[in-house]
Amino acid sequence: MWDSIRHNTDSIFSLENSMISQKHNEIKSLKKKLERVTRIGNKVKERVKHLRSKTSNIDDTIERINIQLTNLGLTNFEIKASSNPDLENYFVLSRGETTNTDNVFKSLSEGEKTLITFLYFIEQCNGSMSKESGLSDKDKLIVIDDPISSLSQNYIYDIASLIHTKIINGDRFKKVIVLTHSLFFYQELLKLAPQSKDKFNKKYSLYRLNKKKYSSIQEMDRGDLKNDYQSLWQILKDVIAGNVNPVVLPNVMRNILEYYFGFVHKKDKLSSILNRLAENEPEQGYKAFYRYINRSSHSDPSNIGLMIEVDPHPYLERFESIFDESQDKEHYICMMES
Repeated sequence: MWDSIRHNTDSIFSLENSMISQKHNEIKSLKKKLERVTRIGNKVKERVKHLRSKTSNIDDTIERINIQLTNLGLTNFEIKASSNPDLENYFVLSRGETTNTDNVFKSLSEGEKTLITFLYFIEQCNGSMSKESGLSDKDKLIVIDDPISSLSQNYIYDIASLIHTKIINGDRFKKVIVLTHSLFFYQELLKLAPQSKDKFNKKYSLYRLNKKKYSSIQEMDRGDLKNDYQSLWQILKDVIAGNVNPVVLPNVMRNILEYYFGFVHKKDKLSSILNRLAENEPEQGYKAFYRYINRSSHSDPSNIGLMIEVDPHPYLERFESIFDESQDKEHYICMMES
């Protein structure tokens, strides 16, 4: 039976073997073409490296960085090319006419060090200063992590502007990721972004990182965080939603009270309200809470260690009672519902 089936299907197997052989030959031919294209690509890449090495000039990089330092008001130091023949394409820091550059870096503030490092990073992103690199801009993933964390607040706009003009604009890079803890810096970046919602959503994505036992990332809309004061109220709502650890409540609440009652000129009234609520509070733990958020009294941190796994609602209820006592309940409701 099997011999009969094999005999009757011989033409099918012959056709299959013929097609397999044909495809193997086609694959072999394509592999040869691929090898040829790869060889040509490598030759072109080496040629690009060679031409780049002939046109590389670190003097242009030095000039651009020094111009940026001057524009930022930093005129007490600059960078120069290293005079050491073993350190080609290396820079040194210099102050004035002095020839001793060994201790200049140690004399810089943390903000100055961060700033000059950032300017150097910008140059690296916009055109490699290494003669050996053949990496194109479209292959680059740029990550900028809190560039103003140790800088003066005066530089926030300048750094945000540099990031936009030198890195983000033009779609030159594969992807640009900017991380920050500074709401002010975040706002400056968004001010420079396209105002059109369609253009913004096409190019930008915003995320918020929540760090608890397990970190989580949430998508954000452009208008989710508008200013420092609103962000403090957002933290309270995040605590209620379980996205933020309750341990932050006392500090956040204290800052909210300082912002609001300082703005409406009721700081003295706030102090008396907190003292009165603390005196009338029957539970000792919550007495400490009132004292902690009252800056005019001695802060009592004894409640902080107990808030890691507690129910935040009793604290939120007492926080609400402060606005109730000051006859500002409508403001509390407005901020919690916005």
